[in-house]
Amino acid sequence: MYIYNFRWIQACINEELPPTTELEEGLRNGVYLAKLGHFLAPKFVPVKRIYDREQTRFQARGLHFRHTDNINHFFIAMEKVGLPKIFYPETTDIYDRKNMPRSIYCIHALSLFCFKLGIAPQIQDLYGKVQFTEEEISAMRSELEKYGIQMPAFSKIGGILANEMSVDDAALHAAIIAINEAIDNDNAEETMAALQNPSALLAQLHGESAEKYQTLLFAAKETKAEAARNRVCRQYRESSMDEDKYVVLYMSLDKNLEHDVYDEYLTQAEIQGNVNKINTVEALVRVDDALSRKDKDLLLQLLKSHDLGIRNVKDENIDFYIIHLDEARDNKMNNNTDKDSVLGKEEIQEAVNQGNLDADVEYQRALAVTNINLAIANDEVDHLVKVLQSPSSQLPPVFDTAGSLYMEEFKNMKDEKQGIIFVGCSDGMYTCADGECIAGSWQCDSYVDCSRGEDDMGCPGCDSDRFLCDNGEWCVAWWAVCDGEDNCGDNTDERGCSNLCWYDLPYSKRGLTRSSAEKVVSRDINKRGKVEAAGTNVHKRKTRHRK
Repeated sequence: MYIYNFRWIQACINEELPPTTELEEGLRNGVYLAKLGHFLAPKFVPVKRIYDREQTRFQARGLHFRHTDNINHFFIAMEKVGLPKIFYPETTDIYDRKNMPRSIYCIHALSLFCFKLGIAPQIQDLYGKVQFTEEEISAMRSELEKYGIQMPAFSKIGGILANEMSVDDAALHAAIIAINEAIDNDNAEETMAALQNPSALLAQLHGESAEKYQTLLFAAKETKAEAARNRVCRQYRESSMDEDKYVVLYMSLDKNLEHDVYDEYLTQAEIQGNVNKINTVEALVRVDDALSRKDKDLLLQLLKSHDLGIRNVKDENIDFYIIHLDEARDNKMNNNTDKDSVLGKEEIQEAVNQGNLDADVEYQRALAVTNINLAIANDEVDHLVKVLQSPSSQLPPVFDTAGSLYMEEFKNMKDEKQGIIFVGCSDGMYTCADGECIAGSWQCDSYVDCSRGEDDMGCPGCDSDRFLCDNGEWCVAWWAVCDGEDNCGDNTDERGCSNLCWYDLPYSKRGLTRSSAEKVVSRDINKRGKVEAAGTNVHKRKTRHRK
């Protein structure tokens, strides 16, 4: 169990750790512990605060006093998740290697506590997945013997946690034992009733999953009991006990042994963990179904549910999440021979992260367009240049001396946007960048009299080429411009039809499909700006020469 604590850290921070025989020394700088703290409480332990994150300073010169900052970050994370302070080691226990076993004891308690909260994997999940050599185990045992300190009994940590949280010990253990007995009876309804006992302190129980809870808990209990029997067998194979007595012990697990009831019974944390597993699997399937049906409300509800535990979900970014989730699901389906499209929790979290990044980019871009329109409306040339040069505008290089030219071009573009720009097509047909006509249709909504929809007959006062905005202006129709790959974008601004928008519509077959701002900046206006700048510099040199 001692060695598995290190592997638990590795599973949390998703980073390869040194060999177990070297890891105690590696823990002294607190880098791995601080990274674990970031995993558990990212808001309070940001990555940028971790000192010597790549450990280059430590490897070159050894420990530095600032490494203790990393250990303090670890303490902060434990405090934020709510681990009782009875388990905390001292800074010197880690930094000076004064009492490393106590530090490992703390990590083990933290793993159980965080698993119960559903914010970290279960340390038992590592059993059978990590193989240790006899040399590693022997070396680690030798290291422990140097301290002359006996490791705490890990099986008792659950009880300490319960006492620290002011739980009625007797009621808790009675409820857990009752659950184990119900599991043995293989009756899903009985097991569900036992799980719902308030004294068991179990959370996120869903009645519709009762059968699946029973199946998984029964298998987990059988596995744990078998492991206990194997452990006893191994102990007595190494003893001088006669075969008959050995068989009796094997069958009954002699009570004279140092034996805990939870050697065979599932603990409260293990029961909660298996419940969480079922809930997560069920939620993942429901996410897949919501994606297929494009049910935004249900998808958002699932992403924010405790069953998945996805971080940083924002309601306003749901459209971006759907884009990345669909993409991830398509990639998974194409790469899997069994056509399994259900995304895992990590894949969903990655899609949410990417969606948040895209949403931020889109927000910055929309803000830049708003500022561009305001500068044009107020005829502020200097402010227009400043906004165009802002990184959030995502535009090509902008020249200071071309401000007046930019303003002139933008004003002309706004004037041109007042006319009907779709020509050469019959009613209900619109011109693509390549000149080909495509079908379009319109319907009314609460924002404008007409917008893209399925019915082109339901909007009074609108024709096939433009619609009437709330402010009474005629504006180009809310439609998407086709390019070579049929990629489209909205062309209207929510604050008024006359404003320039990020995507512009084509002028018949001229196909102006790039952003309005980018068109102005990218055209030969920059060349004109360079010429003006060059002319200004020549004039300055001539003036100095005359003087």
